[in-house]
Amino acid sequence: MAFDPSVLSAKAGQPIQLTLDNSSGKLPHDFDITEGVAQPIKLTAQPGQRPSVTFTIDKPGNYAFACGEPGHEQAGMKGTLTVQ
Repeated sequence: MAFDPSVLSAKAGQPIQLTLDNSSGKLPHDFDITEGVAQPIKLTAQPGQRPSVTFTIDKPGNYAFACGEPGHEQAGMKGTLTVQ
């Protein structure tokens, strides 16, 4: 289990459009990020789905994201969003 890619980059103050592609997956997954955003972002994708979300991070930095499904983060579904 992993995000591909696990390292993302964006520009501070610019909208970030993220698509979580679980079109070939067998389990539900999600993308959770709580740091740097005005409100926590949780994008859930059931098997066969490709949902999208748009959000903005105003301050440069490195922000962790992960899959919040039980055991998925521990299995390697985590990454970093670098905002410049």
